[in-house]
Amino acid sequence: MVYLTHNGEPVAAVVPADVAAAIEALENAEDIRAARAARADPGPDIPLEDVLAEYADELAAYPDKR
Repeated sequence: MVYLTHNGEPVAAVVPADVAAAIEALENAEDIRAARAARADPGPDIPLEDVLAEYADELAAYPDKR
């Protein structure tokens, strides 16, 4: 492994491709676990009208895209 430094402090690392692939696979697996957990506990149903009312000011800042 090779470390890149700035002012003597490590800021990045160059790793073998198989290590990078393993890290990416672990991150993907964690993303899948998080998505499944979120789907298992979706939270309360909130009517669209309530959401639009809550964010009316923010939504007004966007031009109509129709």
